[in-house]
Amino acid sequence: MDGLGAKTAELLLQSGLVKSFSDVFTITKEQLLTLDGFQERKAEQLTKSIKKAKNASLIKWLTALGIRGIGAEVSDLVLAELTEVIELKDLLKIDASTLTERLASVHGLGNVLVQSIQNALNNEGFRRLIADLIDAGVVASRNTKTATGGVFSGKQFAITGRFPVSRKNIAEPIESLGGTVGGISKKTTALILGEKASSKKAKAEAAGVPIWSWEEAKKHLQMADKNKENTEIQTRLF
Repeated sequence: MDGLGAKTAELLLQSGLVKSFSDVFTITKEQLLTLDGFQERKAEQLTKSIKKAKNASLIKWLTALGIRGIGAEVSDLVLAELTEVIELKDLLKIDASTLTERLASVHGLGNVLVQSIQNALNNEGFRRLIADLIDAGVVASRNTKTATGGVFSGKQFAITGRFPVSRKNIAEPIESLGGTVGGISKKTTALILGEKASSKKAKAEAAGVPIWSWEEAKKHLQMADKNKENTEIQTRLF
């Protein structure tokens, strides 16, 4: 975070303004101006940095939470499976009992990483940290951009299993055509099913949601895009 170096962090701790990590996100400009070395410009720069960090992407926040072995690439893989997690607060709603099964189907996540994620989400201290960050105003959303007026406008899709391309490369074409990617519900248009699928398949069947194989999903996307010259979609799917 710009403006929050080691010396500033030590000063904030000594002053009593910060007693835990989440306290950083409640600091005001007026409070900073009471500290030695803080003048108008420096205080304003730090409060702007804090505000920016509150709205940093969900991937950045998941990476920064200190889960062992979880970097940006792994965070991306995890969030591609946990499509119901739109903001930081949604991590607290995950059914931990199904987490191992769901993440085990994700190519690139080994047993050690999966266990590390599950341990964190089952840890009371970790969950309290997330709750405190939310109370401090941290949003941390996916920042997804969905087109309006596309042929998939108003339609929601779910994705599960392993594919020959990344899930991001499946979700983004759907969003570019106006659709959204999320969890399973009765409103879900279709579940796109890859190899080694998670429990989403059973949920889709129980909810009466159509299930598309990878080949079927490609055909549907191609048909939806047939009236546009969109080589980007073709590139992502093949």
